[in-house]
Formats: sequence, structure tokens, C-alpha cells
Amino acid sequence: ERLAAIGELVAGIAHEIRNPLSGIAVALGLMKNEIQDTEHKQTIADILKEIDRLNRIIRDLLQYAQLAHPRELNLVETNPNEIVETVLGLMNSRAEEKGIQIEKKLNATESFRVDTDQIKQVVMNLIINGIDAMDGPGKLTVETQSADGYILIKVSDTGHGLCEEAKERIFQPFYSTKSNGTGLGLPISRGIIEMHKGKILVSS
Repeated sequence: ERLAAIGELVAGIAHEIRNPLSGIAVALGLMKNEIQDTEHKQTIADILKEIDRLNRIIRDLLQYAQLAHPRELNLVETNPNEIVETVLGLMNSRAEEKGIQIEKKLNATESFRVDTDQIKQVVMNLIINGIDAMDGPGKLTVETQSADGYILIKVSDTGHGLCEEAKERIFQPFYSTKSNGTGLGLPISRGIIEMHKGKILVSS
């Protein structure tokens, strides 16, 4: 009940912030097009980037708030390998920019009944975290397996790993090891997986 109340409060505040932010972004975009001064143009571009970051935080807050009132899952029979391939297709350019090699070991032989969009989001969150965990070039490995009636999707990276405190707190809301992270990606992912009667685990 407390989580539900907090969720409603957060959702209300997030909506109230999102509307004026959109107006500010539009106004700044128009100003940027009209201003000739290069330095001023750059300042506006920097502000617009920060607005994008705030919008991402608001999006994550709204999604986290929705976990208190989960919608019905749209379960469909899906190939887990196809989900991974789709997400990797979206993430390839991000990995290439950092010189990260992607290795796929897609060995799942069975389908599973899931809400495809939500599971894609979980896989994307894990892949983004893996890419961000590597300061420079490295390797990201994504695996799928069929095991004991479960589908296992595993994402691993060659980053510096996690300390014990981070391992214990990584699924707590607003805890992040990234300077620009909201700390909501993994709690949202855990909520989605638990709604599917699954488990999400971390090792380092």
C-alpha cells in the first residue's frame, strides 16, 4: 500500500514536470535556430541535452511507479533468440562507438510465453549496463539457454566488476554505480521479471 501511494505521488509529480519541460524544449529549439552566435548555440544545445536527461529520468520514474499497479501482461509465444537479436540490432552502434565486441551464444531451443516488449526492455537495460560498465574497448557476451523448464538469458561484460556493496544494493531503487544513471533500470527490470514469475540474478 505504501509503494502504491508513493507510486501515485511520483506519477503525479512526473506528469506535472514533463509538460513544462516539453514547452521549454520547444522554445529553446526555436531560439537555437534563430541565434547566430556559436557560443550561445552551444549553450542551448547543452541545455537541451540536460532536458533529454530529465525526460529519461521522468520516463523511468513513471515506469517504476507503474510497478505498484502492474498492467496485465500481453503474453505471446516468443523465440528468446529473436528478442536478443532485435535488441542487439538496436545496440550495435552504441557498442561500436566504444570499440566493444559483441559475442552471441544463442543456444535456446524452446520458445517462452512472455510480454515481448517488456522482456526486450529488460534485455536492453542489461546490455546498456554491460556496455557502460566498460570504460574502453571490451567484450559483451549475450547467451540464451533452455534449462529445467526455464529460458536463461545471460549478459556478461569485461568491465571492472562490482564490489560487495554494489552487488547487495544493485536492485534497490535510485542506487546507481553510474554518474548519470537514475538507478531505476535494474529495479524496473526485476519488477518485470518477477511479474513473469522469473528470477534475475547478478554475479561479479
